[in-house]
Amino acid sequence: MNEVKTAAIIPVRGGSKRLPRKNVKMFCGHPLMAWVIIQAKCSKNIDEVYVTTDDDEMEQIALKYGAKVIRRPYWEDADAASANRPIYHAVKKIKEEHPELDTFIYLMATDPLNKPDDLDKAIDMFYKIGADTLSPFIKQRETYIYKVTSNSMVRLILADNKYHYGTMSGGWCVTTPEWFINYYESLPSDLDSVLVNPEVWPSIETYVYHTELWQYADVDTQEEFELGEIIMEHYILKGQGAKVYEDYKDSWQNTEIENNEDKFLNKISKHFGNVNQQ
Repeated sequence: MNEVKTAAIIPVRGGSKRLPRKNVKMFCGHPLMAWVIIQAKCSKNIDEVYVTTDDDEMEQIALKYGAKVIRRPYWEDADAASANRPIYHAVKKIKEEHPELDTFIYLMATDPLNKPDDLDKAIDMFYKIGADTLSPFIKQRETYIYKVTSNSMVRLILADNKYHYGTMSGGWCVTTPEWFINYYESLPSDLDSVLVNPEVWPSIETYVYHTELWQYADVDTQEEFELGEIIMEHYILKGQGAKVYEDYKDSWQNTEIENNEDKFLNKISKHFGNVNQQ
């Protein structure tokens, strides 16, 4: 059995309401859910990729793209539950099989706009700064927030033009099994209607990984889906499709091979150097 110290967990379900079956819809030439699988499989810091799902078609797509599948139980209130529930279930399952698991990143299939090296850089940063969680953040040059007061009126409640505010994209999060399990088990409820209240959050401060302005694309509606495809193609794929991620994987694998060869040659050189001195 391969060691799994860092895993990717991708929750997908068949009951999408705003855009039915969005996870299996073709997005830039592949099913939407396939993109985060590809990204995770091409990252050097991720040992294994898991998809947690309740859907047969999504299970087959996950297997086709090289992920392992965790079938979640049937939950009557699944439509109202947050993604925390299937992630919690998956973490517990993986930890049972791989006690050595010490880090995981959960990826939302509806946020595919990750550059090839984003996940690796984020995991490296997570370890470097000793974070408990790390999430993508987009700093805004100007932030003007208005509160809707009626159908035809709004009121300005915040104005800033000095990069003091931003948006948490929510597309992924790096954390540890222990932190996430403790967090989940401390929640009063795992329903979305409860979790929108910041008072139940474990902290109002969190570590962030800065991403580009264009990387915020939560494709939950048809318009967002179509816009996401345009952005993905323009900024990341550029006519190459999934090859951009495969090329990234090739680059770090080749670097590892070269480093190993250099280490081997250094050992040989030291050995023969010592022999010549005798």
